Amino acid sequence: MAAANNFSQETLPGRLRRPRPEAVGADITWNDLSTALFPNAAGDSPGVFKKLWAAYLFESGSSGTATSGTATTSGTATAPSGGTGSACGRFDLTLVGFVARLSDPVSNVTLAQGPGTFPLFGTLAAGAIGQERLNLGRDDTEGAQLGASWRQSETWSVDFAAVAEEATVASAPVAPNLAGNTLPEVPRWSASLGVTWHPMKRVFLAASVRYSSSQFDDDQNLLPLAGATVVDASARFVISRNAEVFLSVENATNAFVETAHSALGVFSVAPPRQSGAGVRMSW
Repeated sequence: MAAANNFSQETLPGRLRRPRPEAVGADITWNDLSTALFPNAAGDSPGVFKKLWAAYLFESGSSGTATSGTATTSGTATAPSGGTGSACGRFDLTLVGFVARLSDPVSNVTLAQGPGTFPLFGTLAAGAIGQERLNLGRDDTEGAQLGASWRQSETWSVDFAAVAEEATVASAPVAPNLAGNTLPEVPRWSASLGVTWHPMKRVFLAASVRYSSSQFDDDQNLLPLAGATVVDASARFVISRNAEVFLSVENATNAFVETAHSALGVFSVAPPRQSGAGVRMSW
């Protein structure tokens, strides 16, 4: 709302006259939030955004009540007193792109494949390989990372992160055939989703899901590792200021997670489902 003011003059003892408002009346009104939330929207330039009022209106609309609440300058709002709804909380979104060029990186380079006898490795059986740690010419990495988080007061929170990454060998004078290959143990895609819940003052619950796409375990990209999804969960119960009880489950779905792949076709895997409980003491 803009105001049209009527002024009169008042005289102060020993001072010059100054204008004194006698009445304030509405001159302009808005029916569109896109203009009402900018102080100078009726003029030539929009002015400064009214973040405090925007947060309050957002809260009122999301909670289904018009009772008064308190909005913070960070753009979040607390639940209105006396209302039956809940505020939408705070949502943050980040997107980061990255490019990296690494010169003379050290990597395991395959120099021999069995069967046979080789100067550096001796006798290798069929399917065995001989590797030496050497400097490559350059590694190139490009990708992007997306992050999102939602906070509903102190009770709920949700965090999500995803990474798309392409890491390749740009040049390798010691092994030119490696140029263009994907770097070992670097998945093309990875993502995680975590949820925390604080239903009561002394109870904390959390769960997470982690995903990793397929990757290679060797420099020649001949030994793939399958993608996997792992689910974890935990709970904490605070007994006192110095003690708490905890429960945890790792790899709750008992997923088969490959961690290494030998040239003989033998896989190493991450631990299966594990659970634990205990008491933490501090003083």
